[in-house]
Amino acid sequence: MRRMRYLEAGDAIRGWGVLLVVIGHSGTTALLYSLLNGDPAELLRRQQTQDLGFERLFDSRQAGAAILATQLVVFLFFALSAYLLARPFIAAMFGEAKQAPKLRTYARHRLGRVVPLFWTVILITIVLFGTDGSRTIDIAAVFLFSQTWTAAPFNQNILQAWTMNVEMAFYIALPIIAAASAWIYLRGGRFAGWYALLPMTALAVFAWIFANTWLPTTTVPSQSVIGGLLTFIPGILIAVADVRWGDRLGRWRPAPLAAAGLVVFGVLLAFKQSSLAEGGSVGERNIITIAAGAMLAGFVLWQLTGRKTWPFMMWRFPRWVGERSFSIYLMHGIALFQLQSVGSDQDTVGKQFLVLVLAAIPVSIFYGAILYALVEQPSTRLARGERPLFGGGPVRRIGSRAPTVGTTPTPAMAGAVPLAPTGSAPPAPGAPPAPDVPDGDGRAGGAGSVGAQGTDGAAGGVAGGIAGADAPGDRTPAGTDR
Repeated sequence: MRRMRYLEAGDAIRGWGVLLVVIGHSGTTALLYSLLNGDPAELLRRQQTQDLGFERLFDSRQAGAAILATQLVVFLFFALSAYLLARPFIAAMFGEAKQAPKLRTYARHRLGRVVPLFWTVILITIVLFGTDGSRTIDIAAVFLFSQTWTAAPFNQNILQAWTMNVEMAFYIALPIIAAASAWIYLRGGRFAGWYALLPMTALAVFAWIFANTWLPTTTVPSQSVIGGLLTFIPGILIAVADVRWGDRLGRWRPAPLAAAGLVVFGVLLAFKQSSLAEGGSVGERNIITIAAGAMLAGFVLWQLTGRKTWPFMMWRFPRWVGERSFSIYLMHGIALFQLQSVGSDQDTVGKQFLVLVLAAIPVSIFYGAILYALVEQPSTRLARGERPLFGGGPVRRIGSRAPTVGTTPTPAMAGAVPLAPTGSAPPAPGAPPAPDVPDGDGRAGGAGSVGAQGTDGAAGGVAGGIAGADAPGDRTPAGTDR
């Protein structure tokens, strides 16, 4: 039986992803800066519709579409967060683990990873840029992950934080949906597995119907907190497929080709989406959600075959960046605010964009690395009961064997892997008990929200939740627009 010990490509996904986020938002910054001396009404219209004319960067629709496609990363952070955080709940429900993650531990890890870092970034933003006359209640809304419901001027100083609102909503919804699904599964009879999907289906329908409800004019539908819950569905479905049919999928002969095809399909769909839906619309969000889900499914399916991940996902640099991608994602907005005039002396907006990218990437990494060392890593360790400054965090070592093959993980791997064993069916009555499943939060840092991040989407590490959020992480959100 193949066992998903950890998601081998996880940190690299967040690392490459958060760099793409910086590139994409550098394009946004360069285009907005080029409009500052024009008609204020035109600038406002383009901001609200997110129609910045990316083809203006290099006088090419193809180049503009490629840069605009980087927004896929934020939704990839969301999908990654959903996969990593939902999988332990799903494994417990289907009998692949003794018990589901404890709610108290789950909440402590999520809050410990996200809140100190996010609040620190908000305070830094206030110190550097002020509140722009926003009311106290509006500033409080940002701290309470609710800025997308307000139209405060201060929100423009920390635009990337919308992903944290979406990520936090998912953190709250996940254990509720998991508990409802488990209750149905235990009473569902012959088709219990299918009935258990009903709570998730209800969540998806709710998110679809109310995606545009109660939004201020400054929040585009694609950034709706309610609608954003839909972006996590692909990650949950991938986790279900992994737990229930992972062994069979890994032995499926066309699996390697299908895995590569899914990744390519996701990239091409993200490239094409700018011509398929209006910027900032529900349709755009849905298309990118499908693209992100396809990419993540490709990475997971490839690993289920027992193969090592692709070489560019094994390089040390993207994995190092991925561990810090949640912090990098949250700080890249501040970096771009400070660097927005860099390159403005160039004779074309395309050249300004290139100069800005060359400055923004190292500055964002520098800021993020400092914040990771001073805030994210200590707060994450403290939430896990470790010493915050000199804690003994687990070491993730990637050996010569693929992470889905083998019988006994090394001690370092055993501490770093929150993924439950995979299989095609629950154990038979009287069978030996399944191994304990960790709390689904991961043990080491990563990007995400975007946010998660990540994210994941912003920010649970290669085997944890986001931005981060990890999302990008938990990051994710790297992690995510991370």
